[in-house]
Amino acid sequence: MTDVPKPHNAFDNYVLVIGETTGLCMVRGIGKTINSSNHGIQLKSAFEELSDALDKLYGTSEKTDLLLPGSIWDEPEDWMTGLAKEERYLFNQWEGAGKGLKHDLESIALAAKALSSSKGYLVLEYSFSNYDACKQEAENKSSDAL
Repeated sequence: MTDVPKPHNAFDNYVLVIGETTGLCMVRGIGKTINSSNHGIQLKSAFEELSDALDKLYGTSEKTDLLLPGSIWDEPEDWMTGLAKEERYLFNQWEGAGKGLKHDLESIALAAKALSSSKGYLVLEYSFSNYDACKQEAENKSSDAL
């Protein structure tokens, strides 16, 4: 999808989840490819910049920066490879309607992803309060097709 009401210059593509009866329940922005050093400097910088902007709008997020136990990608120069191999995770979450989230939002998540040791992108996902009902609607429709 290329036409959204307020596109952000960090994102090339958007995915919308819309239930037949529940309506719009999730918006996901898929970021542009970011060329980065194997240390992830440029990707981390883009992540922090967007995270700071979201913190100003929605309050402080909960950050997860995790390397899985036993990963061999544990050196600073392995940062992007660890992310690409899904042995490292970098994401922030904003949750709960009572925590400054507006527009009927239930949660917001920002994640850094890697395509290789030198290319990555960001993913930003907004889930609305009807997300669980929307998901159940999709599961029921899928089961009915069997």
